Amino acid sequence: LNRLTPDFKTIAEFRRKHPRAFRQLCRHFVRFCRDAGWLASREVAIDGSKFGAVASKKRVVSRQALVREEQALNARIDAWLEGLDETDHEEAHRDGPDDDQRRRSLERLKALRDQTRDSRERMERLGIQHHVTGEPEARLMRSPQGNRTAYNLQTAVDTDTHLIVHHETVQDGDDSRQLQPMAEATQTALERGNLSILADAGYSNGEQQQRCEERNL
Repeated sequence: LNRLTPDFKTIAEFRRKHPRAFRQLCRHFVRFCRDAGWLASREVAIDGSKFGAVASKKRVVSRQALVREEQALNARIDAWLEGLDETDHEEAHRDGPDDDQRRRSLERLKALRDQTRDSRERMERLGIQHHVTGEPEARLMRSPQGNRTAYNLQTAVDTDTHLIVHHETVQDGDDSRQLQPMAEATQTALERGNLSILADAGYSNGEQQQRCEERNL
Protein backbone atom coordinates (compact mmCIF):
# COMPACT_ATOMS: atom_id res chain seq x y z
CA LEU A 1 0.00 0.00 0.00
CA ASN A 2 3.09 2.26 0.03
CA ARG A 3 2.23 3.34 3.59
CA LEU A 4 -1.14 4.64 2.42
CA THR A 5 -3.42 5.14 5.43
CA PRO A 6 -7.05 6.33 5.39
CA ASP A 7 -7.84 9.76 6.77
CA PHE A 8 -10.05 9.88 9.86
CA LYS A 9 -12.78 11.48 7.77
CA THR A 10 -12.66 8.53 5.38
CA ILE A 11 -13.16 6.13 8.27
CA ALA A 12 -15.99 8.24 9.70
CA GLU A 13 -17.70 8.44 6.30
CA PHE A 14 -17.42 4.69 5.80
CA ARG A 15 -18.96 4.09 9.21
CA ARG A 16 -21.79 6.52 8.44
CA LYS A 17 -22.61 4.88 5.10
CA HIS A 18 -22.31 1.28 6.28
CA PRO A 19 -23.52 1.11 9.90
CA ARG A 20 -24.92 -2.43 9.63
CA ALA A 21 -21.75 -3.80 8.04
CA PHE A 22 -19.64 -2.05 10.67
CA ARG A 23 -21.69 -3.56 13.49
CA GLN A 24 -21.51 -7.01 11.88
CA LEU A 25 -17.74 -6.64 11.61
CA CYS A 26 -17.52 -5.95 15.34
CA ARG A 27 -19.65 -9.02 16.09
CA HIS A 28 -17.50 -11.22 13.85
CA PHE A 29 -14.34 -9.95 15.52
CA VAL A 30 -15.71 -10.73 19.00
CA ARG A 31 -16.79 -14.17 17.78
CA PHE A 32 -13.33 -14.80 16.32
CA CYS A 33 -11.62 -13.83 19.58
CA ARG A 34 -14.07 -15.96 21.56
CA ASP A 35 -13.52 -19.05 19.37
CA ALA A 36 -9.76 -18.53 19.57
CA GLY A 37 -9.95 -18.71 23.37
CA TRP A 38 -8.87 -15.11 23.96
CA LEU A 39 -12.04 -14.24 25.88
CA ALA A 40 -11.97 -17.03 28.44
CA SER A 41 -12.41 -14.68 31.39
CA ARG A 42 -15.78 -14.63 33.16
CA GLU A 43 -15.26 -11.08 34.40
CA VAL A 44 -16.43 -8.06 32.40
CA ALA A 45 -16.35 -4.36 33.24
CA ILE A 46 -18.97 -1.99 31.84
CA ASP A 47 -19.03 1.78 31.77
CA GLY A 48 -20.61 4.65 29.89
CA SER A 49 -18.93 7.57 28.13
CA LYS A 50 -20.44 10.81 26.85
CA PHE A 51 -19.52 11.56 23.23
CA GLY A 52 -20.32 15.09 22.13
CA ALA A 53 -22.74 15.62 19.25
CA VAL A 54 -22.13 18.02 16.37
CA ALA A 55 -25.17 20.18 17.20
CA SER A 56 -24.69 22.82 19.90
CA LYS A 57 -26.90 23.48 22.91
CA LYS A 58 -28.52 26.30 20.95
CA ARG A 59 -30.19 23.66 18.76
CA VAL A 60 -31.91 22.00 21.74
CA VAL A 61 -35.68 22.45 21.88
CA SER A 62 -37.55 21.53 25.05
CA ARG A 63 -41.18 20.51 25.30
CA GLN A 64 -41.85 23.27 27.85
CA ALA A 65 -40.38 25.87 25.50
CA LEU A 66 -42.67 24.66 22.72
CA VAL A 67 -45.69 24.97 25.03
CA ARG A 68 -44.74 28.55 25.88
CA GLU A 69 -44.11 29.38 22.20
CA GLU A 70 -47.46 27.91 21.17
CA GLN A 71 -49.25 29.96 23.82
CA ALA A 72 -47.48 33.13 22.69
CA LEU A 73 -48.38 32.49 19.04
CA ASN A 74 -52.02 31.89 19.96
CA ALA A 75 -52.04 35.20 21.82
CA ARG A 76 -50.56 36.99 18.78
CA ILE A 77 -53.12 35.37 16.47
CA ASP A 78 -55.97 36.41 18.79
CA ALA A 79 -54.61 39.98 18.84
CA TRP A 80 -54.49 40.04 15.04
CA LEU A 81 -58.07 38.78 14.77
CA GLU A 82 -59.29 41.34 17.30
CA GLY A 83 -57.53 44.11 15.36
CA LEU A 84 -59.17 43.00 12.12
CA ASP A 85 -62.60 42.94 13.78
CA GLU A 86 -62.13 46.48 15.08
CA THR A 87 -61.11 47.65 11.61
CA ASP A 88 -64.23 46.07 10.12
CA HIS A 89 -66.44 47.90 12.61
CA GLU A 90 -64.75 51.28 12.19
CA GLU A 91 -64.71 51.51 8.42
CA ALA A 92 -66.08 49.77 5.38
CA HIS A 93 -63.84 46.86 4.54
CA ARG A 94 -62.35 46.91 1.08
CA ASP A 95 -59.75 44.57 -0.34
CA GLY A 96 -56.41 46.23 -0.89
CA PRO A 97 -52.67 45.82 -0.47
CA ASP A 98 -52.88 46.29 3.32
CA ASP A 99 -55.60 43.66 3.62
CA ASP A 100 -53.60 41.13 1.62
CA GLN A 101 -50.52 41.77 3.73
CA ARG A 102 -52.54 41.28 6.94
CA ARG A 103 -53.90 37.99 5.65
CA ARG A 104 -50.43 36.75 4.69
CA SER A 105 -49.03 37.73 8.09
CA LEU A 106 -51.89 35.98 9.83
CA GLU A 107 -51.39 32.83 7.73
CA ARG A 108 -47.68 32.80 8.57
CA LEU A 109 -48.48 33.02 12.27
CA LYS A 110 -50.97 30.18 11.99
CA ALA A 111 -48.51 28.03 10.05
CA LEU A 112 -45.81 28.64 12.66
CA ARG A 113 -48.29 27.85 15.44
CA ASP A 114 -49.30 24.58 13.74
CA GLN A 115 -45.65 23.60 13.23
CA THR A 116 -44.88 24.28 16.89
CA ARG A 117 -47.91 22.26 18.00
CA ASP A 118 -46.95 19.34 15.75
CA SER A 119 -43.42 19.31 17.19
CA ARG A 120 -44.77 19.35 20.74
CA GLU A 121 -47.24 16.53 20.07
CA ARG A 122 -44.53 14.45 18.38
CA MET A 123 -42.28 14.84 21.43
CA GLU A 124 -45.17 13.83 23.69
CA ARG A 125 -45.79 10.69 21.63
CA LEU A 126 -42.10 9.78 21.80
CA GLY A 127 -41.97 10.51 25.53
CA ILE A 128 -39.00 12.89 25.28
CA GLN A 129 -38.45 16.23 26.96
CA HIS A 130 -35.76 17.57 24.60
CA HIS A 131 -35.14 17.46 20.88
CA VAL A 132 -31.95 18.45 19.07
CA THR A 133 -32.73 20.13 15.77
CA GLY A 134 -30.64 18.66 12.97
CA GLU A 135 -29.40 15.75 15.13
CA PRO A 136 -32.55 14.16 16.60
CA GLU A 137 -30.78 11.10 18.03
CA ALA A 138 -28.63 13.24 20.34
CA ARG A 139 -29.79 14.34 23.79
CA LEU A 140 -28.92 17.08 26.25
CA MET A 141 -26.75 15.32 28.84
CA ARG A 142 -24.85 16.27 31.96
CA SER A 143 -21.07 15.92 31.75
CA PRO A 144 -18.02 17.12 33.72
CA GLN A 145 -17.89 20.05 31.28
CA GLY A 146 -21.54 20.94 31.95
CA ASN A 147 -24.69 20.20 29.99
CA ARG A 148 -24.09 19.48 26.31
CA THR A 149 -25.64 17.61 23.41
CA ALA A 150 -24.17 14.13 23.41
CA TYR A 151 -24.58 10.39 23.09
CA ASN A 152 -24.11 7.85 25.87
CA LEU A 153 -21.82 5.07 24.63
CA GLN A 154 -22.02 1.92 26.76
CA THR A 155 -19.00 -0.39 26.57
CA ALA A 156 -18.35 -3.86 27.99
CA VAL A 157 -14.66 -4.84 28.27
CA ASP A 158 -13.04 -8.19 29.06
CA THR A 159 -10.89 -7.59 32.15
CA ASP A 160 -8.10 -9.96 31.04
CA THR A 161 -7.51 -8.90 27.45
CA HIS A 162 -9.10 -5.41 27.66
CA LEU A 163 -10.94 -6.18 24.41
CA ILE A 164 -14.35 -4.61 23.86
CA VAL A 165 -16.89 -7.44 23.69
CA HIS A 166 -20.03 -5.32 23.30
CA HIS A 167 -20.97 -1.69 22.82
CA GLU A 168 -24.24 0.17 22.50
CA THR A 169 -25.22 3.81 22.01
CA VAL A 170 -28.15 4.90 24.19
CA GLN A 171 -30.02 8.16 24.72
CA ASP A 172 -30.25 8.03 28.52
CA GLY A 173 -28.34 10.78 30.24
CA ASP A 174 -27.13 8.43 33.02
CA ASP A 175 -26.24 4.74 33.40
CA SER A 176 -28.82 3.74 36.02
CA ARG A 177 -30.93 1.68 33.57
CA GLN A 178 -28.12 0.09 31.57
CA LEU A 179 -26.88 -2.67 33.89
CA GLN A 180 -29.31 -5.41 32.83
CA PRO A 181 -29.36 -4.78 29.04
CA MET A 182 -25.57 -4.51 28.88
CA ALA A 183 -25.05 -7.62 31.01
CA GLU A 184 -27.49 -9.67 28.92
CA ALA A 185 -25.99 -8.48 25.63
CA THR A 186 -22.49 -9.27 26.87
CA GLN A 187 -23.59 -12.72 28.00
CA THR A 188 -25.04 -13.37 24.54
CA ALA A 189 -21.87 -12.15 22.80
CA LEU A 190 -19.63 -14.37 24.91
CA GLU A 191 -22.07 -17.30 25.00
CA ARG A 192 -21.47 -17.83 28.71
CA GLY A 193 -23.84 -18.54 31.55
CA ASN A 194 -22.50 -16.88 34.66
CA LEU A 195 -20.59 -13.63 34.41
CA SER A 196 -19.08 -11.31 36.98
CA ILE A 197 -20.03 -7.76 36.06
CA LEU A 198 -18.01 -4.82 37.36
CA ALA A 199 -19.67 -1.39 37.29
CA ASP A 200 -19.34 1.89 39.16
CA ALA A 201 -21.94 3.60 41.37
CA GLY A 202 -23.59 5.17 38.34
CA TYR A 203 -25.21 1.79 37.64
CA SER A 204 -26.69 1.55 41.13
CA ASN A 205 -30.30 0.49 40.59
CA GLY A 206 -31.99 -2.06 42.84
CA GLU A 207 -34.44 -3.25 40.21
CA GLN A 208 -31.69 -3.72 37.62
CA GLN A 209 -29.49 -5.60 40.09
CA GLN A 210 -32.33 -7.92 41.08
CA ARG A 211 -33.04 -8.79 37.46
CA CYS A 212 -29.37 -9.58 36.88
CA GLU A 213 -29.33 -11.87 39.92
CA GLU A 214 -32.47 -13.65 38.71
CA ARG A 215 -30.74 -14.31 35.37
CA ASN A 216 -27.51 -15.48 37.04
CA LEU A 217 -25.53 -12.54 35.71
